[in-house]
Amino acid sequence: MLENLALRPANQQTAVSSIELRMEMKHSRILQALQHNPENRFAALHGRPLSVHSQFMTNNGEALRKEIANVRDSVGYSDTRQVLGHWADQANHMLGRRSIRSG
Repeated sequence: MLENLALRPANQQTAVSSIELRMEMKHSRILQALQHNPENRFAALHGRPLSVHSQFMTNNGEALRKEIANVRDSVGYSDTRQVLGHWADQANHMLGRRSIRSG
């Protein structure tokens, strides 16, 4: 969806790339956190506490929300800002804080 928003300035392209990277990192941490499931035979090999992943996701999520807001605010066209806002709402929902904490 982001490719279709006609974000031309280099700073916006860089910001979109940063947002995509943060989303990938958050997704990766969710998958890593799943390795803590005691029913998984590999859980013993994953020696870090679960809080390492949840804290990263909390910090990354806050930075992600700020970056999305900055990109949305930098866009000149109201229609594009509206689409970005809708996309941000969906992204926040999919990668929300509840992913690990609520089980």
